Amino acid sequence: MKFLAILIVVLFYRHWTGVNPVREFIPLSSYLSWIRRSDLTRGVQYVVSVGLPALLLWLIVVFTRDWFAGLIWLLICVLVLLYAIEKVVERTAFDRQENWLRTIGEEDQLSSVVQYQKDFQSRVVYESFQNLHPPLLWFLILGPVGVLVYVVSRDYQAQFDEEDEKGSGLAATIVFWMEWIPARITGFIYALLGDFGRCFGEWLRWFADTSAEVGATLELWAESAMRIGDTYGEDVESFKRRAAEDIREMRLLLDRSVWGWVGLAAIVTVMGWS
Repeated sequence: MKFLAILIVVLFYRHWTGVNPVREFIPLSSYLSWIRRSDLTRGVQYVVSVGLPALLLWLIVVFTRDWFAGLIWLLICVLVLLYAIEKVVERTAFDRQENWLRTIGEEDQLSSVVQYQKDFQSRVVYESFQNLHPPLLWFLILGPVGVLVYVVSRDYQAQFDEEDEKGSGLAATIVFWMEWIPARITGFIYALLGDFGRCFGEWLRWFADTSAEVGATLELWAESAMRIGDTYGEDVESFKRRAAEDIREMRLLLDRSVWGWVGLAAIVTVMGWS
């Protein structure tokens, strides 16, 4: 059942192009905003924000797991996973970046456009990872409750990062460790899909590191797998050719990495580890 839920969600993730309907239906963001406006301390706010929805979901799962031969449980799993993902962020991001490349002319400063390209690569690698990979891992380990704990922690952290960075300390720590583990798996998938020798060497080098940000290590592993951004030449035209090539390679890498996670879920299911 878990593998079927993952397969349904991945197909939705790859092919749905509109607004995520589950996020429109479940008002968790309104609940977080309400908790944020309360007089509770930041630590208690976080515990309440995560704990109450997780407890409610756990009770629902326990009491409905065997209803209609498990179909209700499957529906709950699919809904929670769908809520966790942001729809096809990287697809629209790649399209915008390709359109931007076409607008670059000789009058543009090379250093500025190179930095813009590097910022794009860093952002899209992390967003692509964050939108799907951690939810899949915690679903395999802890079921829908694990997914909910991660996504509520992530959303809580994002809200406080905007208004009160100090208030997101506990949430930021939880999110870091809930992303640190799946990031290592994703990095290894990058190595399998790309330049294995180069990427695997970097993967081993940074595997146990807990000081670097998750996004930074993922970007390094993606670049190592595809040899992205080594050099962009000495003029704008050379940059445009190389950047267009990098975009195509990164799009392919990130797309394949999703199916790498599906393959991992299949192995876990066949081995009976989940």
